[in-house]
Amino acid sequence: MGLSIASLGILGLGIFYLAYKDPLVINGFAMGASSIALFARVGGGIYTKSADVGADLVGKLEAGIPEDDPRNPAVIADNVGDNVGDVAGMGADLFESYVGSVVAAIAIGKAVGRAAFRMVAEVRRQFREIAGLMEGRAKPDTERCVAIATTAALREMIVPGLTAVVVPPLIGWLLGKEALGGLLAGAPSWGSSSPS
Repeated sequence: MGLSIASLGILGLGIFYLAYKDPLVINGFAMGASSIALFARVGGGIYTKSADVGADLVGKLEAGIPEDDPRNPAVIADNVGDNVGDVAGMGADLFESYVGSVVAAIAIGKAVGRAAFRMVAEVRRQFREIAGLMEGRAKPDTERCVAIATTAALREMIVPGLTAVVVPPLIGWLLGKEALGGLLAGAPSWGSSSPS
């Protein structure tokens, strides 16, 4: 189960990445993975509960036989239902978690890459411009490097994170639940198609 789920996840991510050459586009695939996971959990739960309720209601209550008694015609469906529900639930969780973590790693990697280029340029500048740095006679400007890393973290991660937390309640409060529904439905497709 785990190998097939991971294979489907990497296959889907690979196809989207090769087709569009833009890591932002695969955000839509991650949203789809969450939707698939939801329906797999629901489907597995329906199978599990319908078999369980049918077997228990008639078997235990009406016929007076114990649970999982082979005389109950629904006992096999009940046991299969337990397995289907468990496998569907775990498979859905694996698929959603795997795809989501790969997409998050790509997004963080892009942000780290941009910040790293600024850091490399600053370190090169200091080696070039601060006399005696390589010989140990001069001190490096470590505060500048810390400022670059801090600014990059604030710009790349905190602002988008706060936007995701602040904008939905604000839209719901100012424009109503219909506008909020439109925002939540449209935001994933807008984010996956916006230029980088």
